[in-house]
Order: sequence, then structure tokens, then C-alpha cells
Amino acid sequence: MAITTRCLLGTVFLASFLSKTAGPGAFDAFVASLRSMRLLPPMTVRAVARGVVAAEGAIFALLLLPMAVATAGGFVLAAGLLTAFTAGIARVIRRGLRVPCRCFGSSAAPLDRRHLMRNAVLVTMAVVGACTSGARGPIHLGGLAVSASIGLALGVVVTALDDIAELFRPAPFDLPSHLMKENNHARAHHGSRVRGTARSAEPDPHARRAAKAARSLRVVGRQGR
Repeated sequence: MAITTRCLLGTVFLASFLSKTAGPGAFDAFVASLRSMRLLPPMTVRAVARGVVAAEGAIFALLLLPMAVATAGGFVLAAGLLTAFTAGIARVIRRGLRVPCRCFGSSAAPLDRRHLMRNAVLVTMAVVGACTSGARGPIHLGGLAVSASIGLALGVVVTALDDIAELFRPAPFDLPSHLMKENNHARAHHGSRVRGTARSAEPDPHARRAAKAARSLRVVGRQGR
């Protein structure tokens, strides 16, 4: 379990670290997304972003070291950072802001409850890893390889969660162009019929004047009698 958790969180934080530092403009894009969350004073955003990147790199390095103390420190730091991330995402969602998730690259998917659930699972894994990092037992190379493979695979799934979700999101349905033209023509024809009916329902002004004149003549006739 400890090996699986180490490989899982190590993969996640390595991918997160590289997505913010590799390539021109990657760090600036992360700073911009952090600023758009409106959680920090503007003057502190870049410094906090540097601290986040440094912590992610440190977590990967600590989890990579074969010492129990270093591994436990990596798990504790991961749990703290993920808890801070979760609190920030929850505030963004509560405010109704549609901020893209820059956790693992240039994803355009806005932060939502899916990211809260993902972080909650990762926090749980970090806590479990911290509690079991000091456990000792017989080492079997076969079991070690299987545990490491499972952790790496789960780490890849977590980092690609937004892309996987996009694959299963239903595509918007667009009518073919000729059907769109027919639909617009039918709407225009219906609108003209409604306007024509409304105009025909209005009384003719000439008829109203003639009726008024007839009433006046009848009144004069009565007075003459």
C-alpha cells in the first residue's frame, strides 16, 4: 500500500510541477489562473505561485527518497498542500467563478465538484501513506513491481482526469445547414402570419370614423324630432 501511494502521489506532483515549469509561459499561465481565483492579494499571487511550485517539487523528491522520515515528510507536505488546494477550489465554486484548472497543464475545464472529489481522494491517500510509511515487512520484488505499476497507472489517470471527462461529455448537436435554413424560414413565416393576424384583428380607422359619423347623425335626428 505504501509503495502504491508513493508512486501515485509522486506521479501526480511530478506532473503538476512540470506543467507549471516546463515550456515558455507555463508558470505565467499558472500565475494568471491563480490570480483569477481572487483568493489572494494581487501583490502576493506570484510569490504564492512560486511557493506552490517549490512545494510540489519537494514532495516528489521526498517521496522518491528511500528513507522513512523523508517519505513521511513528503506525505505530510502533500496532505497539507492538497488540503489548501481543496479549500481554495471550494471557495471558487461557492462564488460561482468559472476558473480553468491549471493543475496539470493548460486544461480549459473550469473548476467544479469533480476536482473537489479528486483532491479529497488524494488527501486521504496522503494521510494513509503518512500513517503507513514507517511500517516494515518482507519485500517481494513481484509485489513491489505490481504495487508500483498500480500507483503509476492511477497517477496517470488522476493527471488526465479532465481529458478523460471531456471524452465522455456529450457533444453539442448541430443541425445541418439546409435544415437550419428551413427552420429559420418556418419561424419567419410563422412570425409574419402572427403579425398579419394581429393587424387584421385591429379595427379599420375608416370604419371607426364612419360609425362615429352615423352615431352623430342619429343623435341629431333624435334632437330634431
